Amino acid sequence: MNATIRPTRTEMARIAAETAAACLRDAITNRDQATIILATGASQLELLAFLVEAPDIDWPRVTAFHLDEYIGLPLTHPASFRRYLHERFVDLLPAPLRRFHPIDGEADPQEECD
Repeated sequence: MNATIRPTRTEMARIAAETAAACLRDAITNRDQATIILATGASQLELLAFLVEAPDIDWPRVTAFHLDEYIGLPLTHPASFRRYLHERFVDLLPAPLRRFHPIDGEADPQEECD
């Protein structure tokens, strides 16, 4: 594992987004598709913004999974991670994802996991 240290959170987010974008492009080139898992929280704000702006990613060949969600929280709640990802990533992409798999916080947890 390589550790990267940068003087600011924004610089670290830019480097992380560039690395993620390169991995996505590589997967699309070599496998004709890519899959990512999207995290949420304050630490992801800049990273997601940089990733949305990354050039030459064929988003219709990318499938995204949502990492976590609060049980019982509706999509309309300000703390919903589904809402966060739509507002800060999914709805801002220049082209739609192949597929986005959000976790439904209002669904029965066992059924949602299944």
